[in-house]
Amino acid sequence: SQSGNISLNLTMEERSLPIAYVISVGNQGCLGVGDYIEALIEDPRVNAIGLYLEGLGDVAGFARAAAAALAKGVPIVALKSGTSEIGSRIALSHTSSLAGTDSLYQALFDRLGIVRAATLAGLLETLKVFAVSGPPPGPRLGVLCCSGGESALMADLAARHRLDLPDLTEAQRGKLGGQLPDFVTLSNPFDYNTSIWGDGPALERCFGMMMEGDFDTVALLLDYPRPEVPGRQGWQVAFEAFLAAGRTRDKHLAVISTLPELLPEEVRLHGLAEGVPPLQGLEDAVAALAAATRHGAAVARIDAEQAGRLLVAGTPAAGEGGVLDEQGSKARLAAHGLRVPEGRAVAPGEAAAAARDLGFPVAVKGLHPALAHKTEAGAVALNLRDEAAVEAAASRIAGVLDGLPGEPGRLLVERMVEGAVAELIVGVKRDPQFGLVLVIGAGGIAVELSGDSRTLLLPAGRAACAEALDSLRIARVLAGFRGRPAGDREAVLDAIESVAAFAEAEREQLMELDVNPLMVLPEGRGAVAADALVRLAGP
Repeated sequence: SQSGNISLNLTMEERSLPIAYVISVGNQGCLGVGDYIEALIEDPRVNAIGLYLEGLGDVAGFARAAAAALAKGVPIVALKSGTSEIGSRIALSHTSSLAGTDSLYQALFDRLGIVRAATLAGLLETLKVFAVSGPPPGPRLGVLCCSGGESALMADLAARHRLDLPDLTEAQRGKLGGQLPDFVTLSNPFDYNTSIWGDGPALERCFGMMMEGDFDTVALLLDYPRPEVPGRQGWQVAFEAFLAAGRTRDKHLAVISTLPELLPEEVRLHGLAEGVPPLQGLEDAVAALAAATRHGAAVARIDAEQAGRLLVAGTPAAGEGGVLDEQGSKARLAAHGLRVPEGRAVAPGEAAAAARDLGFPVAVKGLHPALAHKTEAGAVALNLRDEAAVEAAASRIAGVLDGLPGEPGRLLVERMVEGAVAELIVGVKRDPQFGLVLVIGAGGIAVELSGDSRTLLLPAGRAACAEALDSLRIARVLAGFRGRPAGDREAVLDAIESVAAFAEAEREQLMELDVNPLMVLPEGRGAVAADALVRLAGP
């Protein structure tokens, strides 16, 4: 923990988390969080690590340590506080506004299979799942409870946290229907009602039948009354029946109280001894199971050696950097495989002839080092279909260029990219701690408003880029939304890899770049960079 008081508070928890070490790292004047992780994973008794983080000084060192933990099968759960930007820098690109500090930490955690907790309670409950039973093999959850209200809450939470609630099989329905009254609804979550309450053998048969379903995890919701309440033994009978049914079945189990205080210590300790995590608080419990499940799935996809290597380059030359105009930006990116429209850079009086040679329709844009955002400056004209329209646009844009400092600007005349299924942004920014950062998202002129983007740390493999692309809301459009043609997904991934290759080649000087929009054409027709901006260090 980077907070001494929080680390102290966690030693006083009443959740029966089997804690091995509590380390308050102070100001990390000597050792950093990564150093402690490297030491802890050498202790075979440590099977999970929890972190309270305010910030990281050595991101690359932390990544190497977390990758080593990943390779050893020791999951890490992190609670990250603080949302302030790290340092200040000049940002011309849309990418820099999309990739804020928190998104960089999330990208780091995703890359390394680190589970992110939202609260201290969630941190403890998630660690409990890892420490006691390990990550569930899949998202299929079966739920036992004796309340319709609990069933409804559990169904809502499972949906919110993307856990599946498979229905009961016909065999289960037949067996359970033969044991329970007709008024019991045979569903998942399963409200087994109270007709067999206190009957240990009947409960064990009922719970065992539930465990025969197509579930990865079966959870029993159980809230104990105070010790002085008459009949309290009935709750213990249910718990013992659940444990007994689980001993002969290959399922992950969990016992969950809807409120944290309703699972007594003796019950929690009994669960730990049986390998059944006692989870306290319904929402934290479901979030913990879901996070542990996603971690298990992510680990299978992550290459620990690759994940531990970040593209962190030295500090570039001093200065705000030089911006390449659109033609120069596209030429540099095209050399690494990015597809760009056919076009020519000309003087304003040559625009109509260039358009005639290229073929209509065309786009006409201003080219000038001081013109970072052409649309806002009125230096773009699209879908021009004859020479007269080109001449009018060229005259207007030339007036904009005349008002800019330095040498006279030129015009870029390009063939229009038509028939696009979607517009994306692919960009790279430079962060002093995280190195070069790749952003993939929905593009166009309202890119910041949509907020539909994912951040990846470089280097990033094709599989990670594909996962990020498929996680976007616009992925539904790329897949062919409401009968529209599907986009060329493989061409998009090729374009992303081209941008990443350019970033790696120019890692010592690259400050930021945008490809926006990347026009995604129907499947088999490719993806074309309609606009690009590159800023390099130096004058």
